[in-house]
Amino acid sequence: MSRSSKPPNPFILQIITVLMKCSDVVLLVVNSNVKHQITGSEYPQRRAQCQQAAHELGKPSLRSATGQDLHVGRLFYQSHESLSKLMEVSCPELDQLVDIMRSSDGVFGARMKGGGFGGCVIALVKKECLSSIKSKVRAEYKGKPVFFECEPSDGARILKLE
Repeated sequence: MSRSSKPPNPFILQIITVLMKCSDVVLLVVNSNVKHQITGSEYPQRRAQCQQAAHELGKPSLRSATGQDLHVGRLFYQSHESLSKLMEVSCPELDQLVDIMRSSDGVFGARMKGGGFGGCVIALVKKECLSSIKSKVRAEYKGKPVFFECEPSDGARILKLE
């Protein structure tokens, strides 16, 4: 590496939009019931690192970075690994929930969501496996999970009211 080149930045985020037109798949949000510990945590430092990475990319935020299409479930797991290991914004409970999901039939992928240090995990799962996945999480997770089922949709958009 020459003196003028910069080392690779492990905190560069790629945002990939993936169309989901599957009637047999749902998003399962599992609340870990671990209260977010953003104040007094490393959250402000991670946020500053993300802002620096965006600045180095010439982007207003990392949300405006782009990437190539990959398999959605694998992206969920890769995202969680990055947030857990590189950014260090996960917690043992979120990691446990992702590990339970990873070993469950009918789960395509799972990751933490939000600012980290507690909160929820979101998983892409087969509708027909919801009951068994929830049972497994209840049996294996050391906390008391709360579940929310969400149908994939086109997302936020302007609706014309008549």
